[in-house]
Amino acid sequence: MAGAFVQGTTDYTGGNTAPALTGVVAGNALIVVNYAHGSGTDPTSVSSSLDGALTKVFSGNDGGSGQLSVYLLTGVSAGSHTVTVSNGGLPINTILMEVSGLSAFISGATLVSGFSGTATSNAITPALGDYILGIIANNNSDNINGMTTPTERVDMAAGRGLAVGDQTAPSTSNITVSGSLSGGSGFWLAGILKFTPTPTGNPWYAYAQMRS
Repeated sequence: MAGAFVQGTTDYTGGNTAPALTGVVAGNALIVVNYAHGSGTDPTSVSSSLDGALTKVFSGNDGGSGQLSVYLLTGVSAGSHTVTVSNGGLPINTILMEVSGLSAFISGATLVSGFSGTATSNAITPALGDYILGIIANNNSDNINGMTTPTERVDMAAGRGLAVGDQTAPSTSNITVSGSLSGGSGFWLAGILKFTPTPTGNPWYAYAQMRS
């Protein structure tokens, strides 16, 4: 079963964030992407109102005060989930996603930062069918336009400078994420991650995963 985006939402505050999703389907996964562009540290905790703590699977720094972190919870309960991101009262941007068909986090490419009008991540090499998550953050609070390869799913817009996109890997060829900044040249941070999809009962699918 391929991973697939279901729904997403955002939250920004000068302290803790608490984005919420309703109608979450039992067994799906929650992914939380945070960008703290003033603290340089990961949140102290990320927790769902129904299922408790999410696990931090990836984090990295832009070489300064910007910190990107990704949290995952698989096999969630059905219902309405409010996810509390505790960041010690410091500013943070948060995207909350519901994704179906995810089994586990695999790895992420080393984060890339730069100053230009276009952000491009390092490449990641997937197995056939892996779920790919691309992330672009920008501390000038630009919108992210034209995200390519992974399809853009959630952009904080309103001048918050954080967007995510996804895709199912069609082959074992390298994948990068790229996007332009709405305000022209600015400082950016880009990353790309891969996750294992939920196994299916099709033996040929399992064989393809093993061979890729």
